[in-house]
Amino acid sequence: MASTSAGKQRKIAAVAMSVAGLALLIWHLVDPGRRVDGWSVALFVLVFLPWLGPVFESITFPGGGGVKYQQLEAKLELQEQEIKSLQFLVANFLTGDETKYLRIFASSDPFTFGHDDDSRIAFQAVERLKHLGFVAGKTDLNPAALVGSDGNDLKIMFEITDLGLEYLKLRDNTSSS
Repeated sequence: MASTSAGKQRKIAAVAMSVAGLALLIWHLVDPGRRVDGWSVALFVLVFLPWLGPVFESITFPGGGGVKYQQLEAKLELQEQEIKSLQFLVANFLTGDETKYLRIFASSDPFTFGHDDDSRIAFQAVERLKHLGFVAGKTDLNPAALVGSDGNDLKIMFEITDLGLEYLKLRDNTSSS
């Protein structure tokens, strides 16, 4: 489906480019002071250039420039798939709880906990974030020793790392795409 969407976008761009080139060519030829000159020929080529992709593998221009349609198209499709794969991985690398707790570490809000199931989930999430290098311990205290201590702030023991901040930026950029 992605290639169908990309193909549709290419056709729309080709039609727009052809219509614009054709309009400029007509205007250029209708103007009484104009004759067929280099600009007319260039505009004529511009009108048909987008449609030559399926016909030619490449076009080389005088002076060394050129376009390789089929190779360029294949590379674009591959890059599109790679980008979608990376976006998926970034968006789903952490669980919802892990992301929530990482955002708390990034904020100025305290990360308080009590003696309930949420504390257990929080400790598991923080342990994973620590193993990933997204948070780092400030002290050698064991988080399990603080279970049941209402009002304790995990930010006393842990802080977000540069890697954790970078991950949140990537995730936010991926979410807005």
